[in-house]
Amino acid sequence: VTIGLFNRLVIDQLEMKDQQGKKLISVRRAAVRADLYHIITDGKIVINTAQLFGADIHIVKPSADHATNIQFILDKFASKEEKESKPLEMQIGSFIMRQCSVYYDRLDVPPTEQRFNPNHLAATDLSAYIKLRSFCKDSIHVEVRRLAFKEKSGVELKRLAFGLTAGLKGVELRHFALSLPHTWFQIPMISVRYQMKPRANLLQNFSIEPASLYYQGAISPSSVTLCDVSAFLPAVRLFDEYLNLSAQFAGTYD
Repeated sequence: VTIGLFNRLVIDQLEMKDQQGKKLISVRRAAVRADLYHIITDGKIVINTAQLFGADIHIVKPSADHATNIQFILDKFASKEEKESKPLEMQIGSFIMRQCSVYYDRLDVPPTEQRFNPNHLAATDLSAYIKLRSFCKDSIHVEVRRLAFKEKSGVELKRLAFGLTAGLKGVELRHFALSLPHTWFQIPMISVRYQMKPRANLLQNFSIEPASLYYQGAISPSSVTLCDVSAFLPAVRLFDEYLNLSAQFAGTYD
């Protein structure tokens, strides 16, 4: 563990076991640099940079009636006293993840071969570059510059990128790009406008006036191959022809 001057923390070669003594988490390197001024003065969580390299996470759930092996860690951070808390405000300048793996297994459910199974997940070669510019009850602004992974069912996300801005008057999805082994799908922008109901916000009790809803967007010329989603739909495993598509759309709730 290395603690930098006031605001930087670096942990190398971290390993944690669950309550049964089995491997839960191992991390080659984790590093965080935070803005302590905002954390201390106004309770706003401001992280300048966060890095996670070579992480290996194994989550196990014995059955539907049992908690996961990571629950005891979550309980440590849960407040035991019921009290009014300040609204959450968070900002992350950059979050970088490289060469990570996440496994999840529900032990009372049998696995399946070459088919996506939410009870048995194995995501490897996980990498991400994300900027969370704002996250609060009135504003969410996130930029996913890159997200990629491989899943044991055969799903391979080569690249996902987009920008998302949400506020009390609307949502905008910009520069959406999805790349699979034989698929390239692009959305330059989707815009949704609305009016929030009284006392509603983005994080709790999200509710809009239906009559105020208006949306518009477009799909740039894209190429889609159905066999890329055969882990979800086995019937399309042999569909290796390219489908070219593009569209423009707009409408209201009515």
